[in-house]
Amino acid sequence: MDELAGRLKTVFRVALLFLSLCLIVWIVYPPLRGYAAGLILGTAASLGNMYYLSVKVRQASEYAVAGVKKRFNLGFLTRAAIAVLAVMLAMRVGDVELFGVILGLLFWQVAIVLSGIFGSMRR
Repeated sequence: MDELAGRLKTVFRVALLFLSLCLIVWIVYPPLRGYAAGLILGTAASLGNMYYLSVKVRQASEYAVAGVKKRFNLGFLTRAAIAVLAVMLAMRVGDVELFGVILGLLFWQVAIVLSGIFGSMRR
């Protein structure tokens, strides 16, 4: 589980850097303001999903180690609801581009795969 925590810290730091870059684009370059706002919203929802899934994975591993025979799920409906909420918020607010939100929702999945690839190449 230490490797998972390390990967999540890396992804969180990269996400903060990406959010900072999007905020700078939003402030400096007005024609891309809608896409930058969409990426900010989608990435924030993506980080929430990442955190929620990591909590559920830790719970599942603790249950497996303890030998608990309890039904357990990884909270797919909750994570899907967070994504739908971000999309609905983008549809409600006129200045946020939906395409940016959808790209932002994929942020942590792509970032953690790239983190794993670069981590294995370093070893």
